[in-house]
Amino acid sequence: RRAMANRTDVLAQNVHGTDPQNLVEHLLRQRIQNSRYWKEHCFGLDAETLIEKAVKIDHIGSTFGGIRKPTPFICLVLKLLQIQPPLDAVIEYVKQDEHKYLRALGAFYTRLVGDPVQVYKVLEPLYNDFRKLAVRSPSGWELSHMDELVDMLLREEFAWELTLPMLPRRRLLESSGKLAPRVSLLAGLAAEDAPRVASGDESGGARAGADTFSERSGGRSAASAASPGRDEDRASAAALADRLLAKQRAAVAAAASAGAAPAEAGDAGRKRGRGASSSDSLSVEEWNKRRAELGMAPLRSGRS
Repeated sequence: RRAMANRTDVLAQNVHGTDPQNLVEHLLRQRIQNSRYWKEHCFGLDAETLIEKAVKIDHIGSTFGGIRKPTPFICLVLKLLQIQPPLDAVIEYVKQDEHKYLRALGAFYTRLVGDPVQVYKVLEPLYNDFRKLAVRSPSGWELSHMDELVDMLLREEFAWELTLPMLPRRRLLESSGKLAPRVSLLAGLAAEDAPRVASGDESGGARAGADTFSERSGGRSAASAASPGRDEDRASAAALADRLLAKQRAAVAAAASAGAAPAEAGDAGRKRGRGASSSDSLSVEEWNKRRAELGMAPLRSGRS
């Protein structure tokens, strides 16, 4: 009975030349089928009733914890592979934008079973979805975004312990005429701002860039990182450098004045002697006057 409950639908067709459930590695598939969520919530589901379970999940991921318990998200992915609903029905999961985890489920399933052209056409519009996603991994909880999930599905070969089917590079499909060149949402903003920049009004482009950044950062405006803030930082750094330089100069001046004080008296005597014809031409009386000014004992005359 257990084997029958885990068997692929008899009407299901092979995907990429194999049973759809084989897209999930054997060890992970065994963990999912032995989990409590699979036995209690995934039995007897179809494409419609599965939606009721999908809208209740609050995180994505593969396995978590020390025993690598499977998440409800990966359990529902395996259930979709088992029952193989029409791909058009799963694409509707992606097109709706009310339930983000249902959209993530549809995107992941489409990446596993869809053909390359279909995968690019369905997933690339989600690059404009910046909503946050909670990811549960063996190392704990992580934060991601819908566009990051899509980028991982389109670029990486492995995702959450699953080996993704090979996906040709987009440029190869473009060169063969199967895909049109992708037009980014930012291209329209650049086209709108080009006349303003040409006329010298660059404020429109700055506002557009700030709006785009605020969508991704949860309301944080790019104006907080504009040049006034950097100018203030530079001004405060310059003021700090000036204060440190002033303290250094004051310390050097204090040390110099302390060392010059004992020699100041002798320097004064020598400075007074400058300009005279010669120090040897002074008489004994003149020397005694200068020595008296310096507090020194008078010289004795050779006559006495």
